[in-house]
Amino acid sequence: MLTDTLPPGVTFVSASAGCRRSGNTVTCNLGPLANGATATVTIVVKSPTAGTITNTATGRGIEADPNPASNTATTGTTVKPSCLRQGSSRLEGQVKTAAGRAIPSVTMNLSGPGGCSDTTTTNSRGKYQFKKLANGTYTVTPSKAGCTFTLPSRSVTIAGGTATADFTGSCP
Repeated sequence: MLTDTLPPGVTFVSASAGCRRSGNTVTCNLGPLANGATATVTIVVKSPTAGTITNTATGRGIEADPNPASNTATTGTTVKPSCLRQGSSRLEGQVKTAAGRAIPSVTMNLSGPGGCSDTTTTNSRGKYQFKKLANGTYTVTPSKAGCTFTLPSRSVTIAGGTATADFTGSCP
């Protein structure tokens, strides 16, 4: 059993199968583990602010444990600021094959001024958009398992209004 009390201020988004949330505590049933075995759990949260958040999780079993101090792990994660809601400009585009067919469910990664970052996913028509961006230079990078893109990323400078960054990809 794994218990994780979420850091103050974060909002729970999702967790691995076998986990459930109650308030700010996530509990995961890891099932039987052999001596020395490991298990991996992913818990996704949103943080309202940039900076470092620290998280601690504790595992326990039903057996007597000669070293219970080894059952707790703490780690820090750097949260980057969001690029969104910083201005009034927009970056949009479409991801499609060379034959012009839309590629849905492509993760579009955006990085920009001050180290900000955001992601969105293309819709069924292969379209995506990032709204309310400040003026500046951004890098857009598409990714989807099994797909390759003719331009692996694009640099786009926004100086008011709407900027466009289209991509062509090949997927199996």
